[in-house]
Formats: sequence, C-alpha cells, structure tokens
Amino acid sequence: MVFNKLSWWPISLASLLILIYVFYRYRQNFFYFTNRYFFKNATRASKVSFFFLILSLLSLGAASLDLRGKPERVESSIPDQKTIIIIDASASMLVEDVRPNRFQKSLLIARHFIKNAVGHQISLVLFSDTQRKLVPFTDDIDLLDAKVAGLEGMDISSGGSNISMAINESLQYFKEESGSSDITQGNILVFTDSEENEDEAAIKIPDSVNIAFVGVGTLGGGPIPLRGQYGGFRGYKSFNGERVISKLNENYLRSLEGKIKNFKYWIVQSYNIPTDEILSFFKAKFQMSLAKGSSIVQPVEIKYTLIPFYLFLLFSVLFKQGRSLKHLVLVFAIVSMGVREVPAQEVAESKEVIALKEKIANDDENESLYMELASQYLRENNADKADVIYKERIDDQSKFGANDLINYGTAQLLQGRFAEALDTFKYVEKNKVMNDEQKNVVKNNIVNAQTEIDKKKKQEKEEKEKKEKEEKEKKEQEEKKEEQKEDQGDEKKEDQKEQQDQDGKGQKDSKNNKDQKKPNKNNSDQDSEENKKEKKKEDKKEEKKEEKEGQDNKPEQKPQSLEEKENDIKKKRKMVKIPAALQQILDDDKNLQKKILERVRSSKSSDRGRKDW
Repeated sequence: MVFNKLSWWPISLASLLILIYVFYRYRQNFFYFTNRYFFKNATRASKVSFFFLILSLLSLGAASLDLRGKPERVESSIPDQKTIIIIDASASMLVEDVRPNRFQKSLLIARHFIKNAVGHQISLVLFSDTQRKLVPFTDDIDLLDAKVAGLEGMDISSGGSNISMAINESLQYFKEESGSSDITQGNILVFTDSEENEDEAAIKIPDSVNIAFVGVGTLGGGPIPLRGQYGGFRGYKSFNGERVISKLNENYLRSLEGKIKNFKYWIVQSYNIPTDEILSFFKAKFQMSLAKGSSIVQPVEIKYTLIPFYLFLLFSVLFKQGRSLKHLVLVFAIVSMGVREVPAQEVAESKEVIALKEKIANDDENESLYMELASQYLRENNADKADVIYKERIDDQSKFGANDLINYGTAQLLQGRFAEALDTFKYVEKNKVMNDEQKNVVKNNIVNAQTEIDKKKKQEKEEKEKKEKEEKEKKEQEEKKEEQKEDQGDEKKEDQKEQQDQDGKGQKDSKNNKDQKKPNKNNSDQDSEENKKEKKKEDKKEEKKEEKEGQDNKPEQKPQSLEEKENDIKKKRKMVKIPAALQQILDDDKNLQKKILERVRSSKSSDRGRKDW
C-alpha cells in the first residue's frame, strides 16, 4: 500500500502541528485556572485522553494523504474502437490512373469501410493545405455515408497535400474524445496518393494508435485533368509552363514503417478494395490491447487510517468523561473482545523477485529481465503472475528463444488455457532449435495439452447430451400433461353434447314414429362427427407443438465476445429501415455539405507561387 498524495505531507503535518498546539495551549490554560482557584490538577485519565486525541489527529492527517492498495486488473465491457478516416482532397487526387480517379476511388473505399466497420466509432476528416473535421466520433453509418457521398462532386482542382499536419492535428481528437491529455487506443485510416508537397513535419505517433495508409494511384502516375462545373474537360494542370505528372510516392509510405510502431499500408488501383485486410489489422491490434488488460485500478484503503482515527477519538472521549461513562466503557470492552478482525494475508515475495523488480525499475526496456522475473515466478509456483508478464511482453513469438516460449506454454497449461498452450508448444517444436531435454519437455507438454483438450471436449459433449436428454424428457412430460387436460376437457364437452342430442332425439321420436326407420343414417352421421372431433384434436396438438418448437429455437443471450458484439451490431443494422423523411434530410445535408466545402476551397488563393496539387 502507498500514499497517493504523499507530496501533501508537509502541508498536512504543518496543519496538524498547529491544531495540536492550539489544543495544548487551551488545556494548559484550563488547568492553570483550575489549579489556581480550585486546587485541581490534571488527572492521569485526562492526560491519557489528551494522548489519544493527538493520535486521532495524526490518523486523520494520514487519511488526507489518500492511502491506496496494490494495482489490480479489472475486467470491463468491450469498448468501441475509435477510428479517424482522413481523406486527401488535393488536386493530385484527380489523376485518372485509377478508375474513375484517385479521389472517387478513395471515397468508394471509405464508404465500403464505414458500412463494414462494426463496433467502430468513426470520425471523418478532409485535408489538403489545411484539414477539416467533417464528422465527430459516431456509429451512425447513415450520417457518415451521407457525408462521404457529399464529397463526390466537390471541386478539388487546387490545393496541396500536407499529410503530416493532418495526422498530427487528428491525434488531438482522441484527447478531446477521452477528455484527457493522454491519447487512448485508436485507429487512423489515411487515403492519399502520398505525394507530400508541403514542408514535411515530424510525425510522432503513440504506440497506442494504429495507422493504416491506403495509397491510391500508380507508380507511373498521370496528368491532372481539369474539368468544368458540369464535367466538361478544360485541359491538364500545368506548373511553370509544364504539364504536371503526379505519381504515387511509395517511398514515403515505406519511410513511415520505421517511424511508426503499429503501421501498415496498402496500394490500391482500379479493381481492388482492401477493406477486410484493414479491418483485420485494426481488430488484431485492438484484441492485443484487450489481452494486455489496460484497465488497472488502485483500490482505496482509507479505512486503515479512518478506523484508527475513530477508535482513538472514542478512547479520548471515554477517558475524559471517566466515571460518568464507566458502564459504557465496560460494555465496549466486552464487545471489543468478541469482535476480531482477521487481517488479510499477504504473500511475502522472495529475495530473488524483489531483486529482479529493482533491476527492472532501473532498466524498464530490458526484455530479458522480464523473462527472468516470469521464470522466477514459475519456479515459486506463482503461475498467474508469470502468465500476466508473458502475455504483456510476448507479442511476437519469433523474437523470443525456445526456453522463454516453453516457460510461457507451461504458464498457460497451469492456468488451464490448454488450446493456447498447445499452439505455443507446436510453434516451438516447429520453429525453434532445442536441445534433447527441451525437446522431451515440449513433446510431453503437447501430449498433456492435447489430452486435457480432448478430456474437456468429452465432458462438454456428455454434459450437453445429458442436458438435452433432461430437457427432452421434461418437455415430453409437459406435453403428456397438457394432452391429458385437453382430452378431459374435450370428453366433458362431448358428453354434454351427446346428452343434448339424445334429449332432442327422444322428443322427436315421441312426435313422429317414422324417424325410427332411419337408424343407419344416424349412425353414419355420428361416425362422421367423431372423425371431425379427432381431426380437430390432432390439428390443435400440431399447432401447439409448432409454437413450442418456435419458442425453443429462440437464441439465448450469452456473454458477448468481440465477435458476438460485431454480429449483434450487424443484425441491428439490417433491421433498421430509414424513413423517407430522414432520407430526405440526409440528402439535403449531403448537398449542403458539398456547397460549404466548395466555398471553403474557392475562398483560398490559388496563386501562391508554389505547388498546389
């Protein structure tokens, strides 16, 4: 346990000393007065009471320093991914080396990405010389699609590319969204021809941000066509009397691989759309961040300072009051003897672990120290702590030796993650050089992991079959009970009807004796009525059976994983239908957005004496 506000101790101590001095002076003056006029000095109980009062004040001062416990990992619900889409709107994006042109191709892929980005909160940014946020973070795919579609007819015949500026400014949106100065987990997707024509600024991307570049264009490039308001061709863009040829700058994209940790790029041309690959890249990085467990809290342990404060204050009052509260003191003593608090047992760490932790504190980037600490935890039968270290540090197994990976697999086995352990040992067996002892360990652990997996599958299968059998028997019993109730009800109704028919028949026979000649016809009528009744019973049973089967087939709600969450969102999207009025609003917004962007672009001076594409 540590004090979270330890820097406050000078202020807290000074305040306590002043308060104690005030109490002391008041007490001295009080007993000076009593001694002078009543010949009464301070008693032993009074001195003890003042001592406990000072202890209670010291405990209160310690409580103000915010006592916290050891950091703990907390499981939380799966958050949405934050993704910023940045689209290059410079003049070079008009080149038609990609059909229909680079800009239109970028918008097409952006719209495809938006419709398939399940579980993403997306923000939309447009940039050229400057950058502009069109949409803040939202999961409203209709709004996002309308905004992107509104860019299709936009005039981008002038304007250069300032990619570095657009990325650096977009990083601030993560801070605004989280309300913190620290950038949280997020994704940036950039559509550009990577032709950086502005002064290249340094791009500093935190490790928690993933960046995907989509390079639109060809290495051969092409001229920049200029068209009128209605699509009429007006010629090609020129600079200093020469026709401009814009080419995809793949060297710029390659240079970013060494600068950004979580980076990947794709080159697209006329007929490929890498949406699935981009989503897989973001998803893999997002799952890795979830596995590392970024949710860490320090529990508040202020009770260890407030409880002594109340106890010392209570003792102070009891000793001060003395005889008037002697009965209460006796009761309190008896109750205190009966109440025992069992202190939490803390596992003492070994000297080796403490020494390794001190080394890590001095050299935090040394991976070998982390591996040694995890190995030490394994030797001390503390597999859970070892497993946590391995999960945090081993993100790429190819960078680690056979011994470290064998220990990692052993920790997974001890934690009951047999499938993951099996994959780890198989990777080591296939890709790492080992001595004979290590080979035997790997083979034995592969057998153990596979045995446990088979055993678990068998148990699950048996439990499932047992459960299905019980449900089937229960269902059959319920159906039998319902059928019996229905049969009893139908028999009562038939008896009543037959009684009524017999009464009516007796009356008819007394009036007309001629009806006695038709017994065969009456019998045939009764038989047909019985057949109809039986048919109705069967129809009712079939209807009820179908209703029950429909209810049984309803999906059960289960705890959501990342995949289940994405599937639920996809189903909800399919069920939503946009009303005609809302669709009209989206269309109007699309046209309005188009006019605003064109006004902003036309207000900039194109005669700047430098490149504007």
